[in-house]
Amino acid sequence: AKTTIDFINTTYDEFMWEVKMGQRRVAVPESLTALTVRTADGDVVPRPRFESDQNVYIRMGGRDLDSSAIQDLTTPIRADDYIKAINEGLSLFEMQIGVSQGLFSFDGKSMKTATEIVSENSDTYQMRNSIVALVEQSLKELIVSVLELARAYELYQGDIPKMDDISISLDDGVFTDRDAELDYWIKVVNAGFGTRVMAIQKVLNVTEEKAQEIAAEINTGIVDDINRQRTDTHLYGE
Repeated sequence: AKTTIDFINTTYDEFMWEVKMGQRRVAVPESLTALTVRTADGDVVPRPRFESDQNVYIRMGGRDLDSSAIQDLTTPIRADDYIKAINEGLSLFEMQIGVSQGLFSFDGKSMKTATEIVSENSDTYQMRNSIVALVEQSLKELIVSVLELARAYELYQGDIPKMDDISISLDDGVFTDRDAELDYWIKVVNAGFGTRVMAIQKVLNVTEEKAQEIAAEINTGIVDDINRQRTDTHLYGE
């Protein structure tokens, strides 16, 4: 994919140069550029002067040299050709890195929102999930390594946590459909493919111990409600 990136970069640089060269340029007769200046020995010599930032040129040779007409030398900018070439390079880059078609574009018309990427379960979303898993694992290993080094230099006196005890929150809600995730885990628990503790841990992004505490609180609340209903039934009847 590096050669593709180099192609896109080179084409973009050429496009920028095309825009610069496409600025308006004019050719003027020499009579319009003459300037009278005085030299050191007192002689007066006409000498043309130009601003280097101005796209003005002297018309040389040809007919009508003394004409006062100003000739436009501007060339059209090949914007469509360069945009098409850059988009072709981006399409090839998408195929090489394994993301969804249309993720990258140079025209600003084929942009995809995070919701679209999630709903389509696209290659981009799957690749993003793989990257998130790798980043989460790397952060956990980094935390353990830092604490081990700190304890080796007597800067930390506590226990070294296990990998499963560390919870990483990447705050990537823009790529997460919370309602869809909740529905998914409800179906998993109802089908018997997972426990309530597992669902709480995944949906709320907490550790297993915290999920067990939450599940215990929920069970306690359910038991209290059942006992309260029994008491009301005993006192007031059905």
